[in-house]
Amino acid sequence: MDLSKLTYPQLAERLLETTNSDERTRFEGELIQRESERIDRVHERLLEGEKDPEKLEEELRELEKRKIDYEDLLTNAIEGEPQARVQLIDRAAYTHLLKRGTQGDVTAYHELLTRAWARLQIMVQMKLRQNPGLHRWEQTDDVLQEAALKLDKAAKKSGAADKIHSFMGLAATTIKNTLYDLNSRHFEAQKRDAGKNESASGDSRVGGGVLESIAAGSEPLPPHIFDLFLNAVDKLPEEEEEVFHLSYFVGLTQTEICVETHKTRAKVQKLLYQARDLIVKSIKRSLDDS
Repeated sequence: MDLSKLTYPQLAERLLETTNSDERTRFEGELIQRESERIDRVHERLLEGEKDPEKLEEELRELEKRKIDYEDLLTNAIEGEPQARVQLIDRAAYTHLLKRGTQGDVTAYHELLTRAWARLQIMVQMKLRQNPGLHRWEQTDDVLQEAALKLDKAAKKSGAADKIHSFMGLAATTIKNTLYDLNSRHFEAQKRDAGKNESASGDSRVGGGVLESIAAGSEPLPPHIFDLFLNAVDKLPEEEEEVFHLSYFVGLTQTEICVETHKTRAKVQKLLYQARDLIVKSIKRSLDDS
């Protein structure tokens, strides 16, 4: 069997399905080899770029950790750990999607565009449900169509449609800007309906669960709080902002963020935790100062 003709998902599935130790060793070796080649390409890009020496050294160390992280994932998946098996399949599927994109497969780009659109649809509908007055002035389909056209145009203009690795970051920015715009219109809708805006004073709903409330839509936050949230996101450090954007605005899983950013799972989890902590503290400070 020529393993080079198998896709990432096919290799991962056969690795988990086979009971033959020799086949398992071959499948595992092929996956490790491909992952090493991907990391080597990232390594070369990092060396070619202009980076602060300390920052470069840190990113190179992270790449080495990622090799170990991937090998540990394979070992745990082979041993039958359910979570590791799911992560391996998800990682293989997303890696294959990105590879297709880098090879010029236009359907891969459209799959990512569709996925970003679906995430935007959820967030826009949540925002419109939050304020009936806004919903009378805005139609969900119109907002979505306008945002999707902006994303497609921006992707083609910037080259992100061809450089597939930069597409999801652009998608996150487009979705965030759409929410900014909707939030501003939310304020205007309140002025039309009530003749005045909400006051931020005395709001008691901001705490450790603020992000979960926003993401789940279980407790819609007033627009002035959501505005503080978006501003807090803009103030995040570069690494925290990158992973939070991909997680919150695009809806990537931690496994997919690992593939997208070339970071270990532990690093992604740490950055997400730090991002959420910084956002909540920023919102609280803004309310205390108001």
